[in-house]
Amino acid sequence: CAVHTINQSSKQTNITETQTPKDLHLVAVGDSLTQGVGDSTNRGGYIPYLKDIMETKKEIGTVTFDNFGVRGNRTDQLLKKLKEPKVKSEIKHSNIVFITIGGNDVMKVFRDNFTELKVAKFQSAIQGYQLRLNEILKTIRDYNSDVGIVLIGIYNPFSKWFSDIKELDQIVENWNEASKETIMKYDNTQFVP
Repeated sequence: CAVHTINQSSKQTNITETQTPKDLHLVAVGDSLTQGVGDSTNRGGYIPYLKDIMETKKEIGTVTFDNFGVRGNRTDQLLKKLKEPKVKSEIKHSNIVFITIGGNDVMKVFRDNFTELKVAKFQSAIQGYQLRLNEILKTIRDYNSDVGIVLIGIYNPFSKWFSDIKELDQIVENWNEASKETIMKYDNTQFVP
């Protein structure tokens, strides 16, 4: 609570303002991580946990989420998803948009070049990824110029099976750096490694 001092006729009065908790409407878009695939508790991935944490904050009231995550989504597919009337409408009325995207873009490069896997193939694919990610961010901003945007980075999905191939860690690191570089061009955004 903020305490304000008002000087009235040489007499001080303290007025305590009570802060009303703000209700939040959050939208989540992206791939299987947003959809909740792989959550051993079957609660729906990170979203219910984030909701629970946020609602413990005294400045936050009720948190509602709309989840538009789709298993396997790449940036090109997310761009199409963002054009759906329901998704567009919910983003227009949201406070924050959470995005998980990029992992399936990396997987596509991996699958398309499995027989001759070279870091250079991933580096050239990053440019197209950044262009599509920029278009995703621009589309969200066009729908709601004030919305906060949180982009969640990717992890190395191959570390369990190919831990000896250090180039894969470098590829994921480069991809995340490209994501961070792209989102930081926009105000009111956050990249989560």
